[in-house]
Amino acid sequence: MPEVRDLVLSNWLEAYTPFVPEADLRGYFAVAYAEENLRRFLDDPDNWITLAVDRDQPVGFLRTFVTPERR
Repeated sequence: MPEVRDLVLSNWLEAYTPFVPEADLRGYFAVAYAEENLRRFLDDPDNWITLAVDRDQPVGFLRTFVTPERR
């Protein structure tokens, strides 16, 4: 779980700090990706998760939200 959080945070910081203050990103991330929220998110059947792994280390993360009507 910490590896996934670290990967997502790294991607967020790289993508959004050019136009969103880093403190704002980290503040939002601390709440949105807190362990209990991340666990709920991963356990939700409407969230389809793909985790790319290289040499046992996460290197990519994709979240797709699928509504029950679209399955």
